[in-house]
Amino acid sequence: MRGFLDHALAYAAAGLPVLPLRTRAKEPATRHGKDDATLDAEQIRDWWTRHPHHNIGIRPPTGVLVVDVDPRNGGDLTLRGRLPRTWTCETGSGGLHIWLRAHPRPWRATIAVGVDLKTATGYLVAPPSIHPNGQRYRWTNQAPIAHAPGWLLDRATKPKPPPPQPFTGEVGKRETGLINTVASATDGSRNSVLYWAACRALESGAYRHIRDGLTEAARSTGLPDREIENTLRSAERGVTA
Repeated sequence: MRGFLDHALAYAAAGLPVLPLRTRAKEPATRHGKDDATLDAEQIRDWWTRHPHHNIGIRPPTGVLVVDVDPRNGGDLTLRGRLPRTWTCETGSGGLHIWLRAHPRPWRATIAVGVDLKTATGYLVAPPSIHPNGQRYRWTNQAPIAHAPGWLLDRATKPKPPPPQPFTGEVGKRETGLINTVASATDGSRNSVLYWAACRALESGAYRHIRDGLTEAARSTGLPDREIENTLRSAERGVTA
């Protein structure tokens, strides 16, 4: 069986940037995490020569969308539409990473309970990495990466930001900017951006006018309603305390 180094080099040769993850873990082993992903064979050899048992992470290239199905959280696509035969990984926990091609666009982070989307802004654990539970990740289908079907694109595409609130003058421009900033937030920063925008609106006195706009903007990024409400209430308590 080939070692982790051989697999990492093969992924890079195929145009898939890789990064080392901690042994039997999902966390990056480098300082800058996914931003250290590379195609550089010399750097890859250095990483895995020093740590031959580190897991492998792949950062999807632009134009690739990976559907991350977690059955433990109810993830299931079979009722929503039929996926084409494509590159597919079974995770150590029994989930699936389904690789598809799609033109870049604003994507939702989550499209259903237990079904997330991964793009070039993140990374995935790749075979033959070992899950913390001791099970290996493995390819169950190594067919060429297929194009995403229309039904999936429709469900995965992030809706357009809500129309700006009808403010006038400099204050209006500032508050409209807050809504647009929230709508543009990416996975991993959505809560913090919403909290920041709510605090700025509270400080300017316009919060009650744009609370609904902030809510819709956050919802358009895929943030669940409960998290949106908790974040807004946290901002309200923080600024008014």
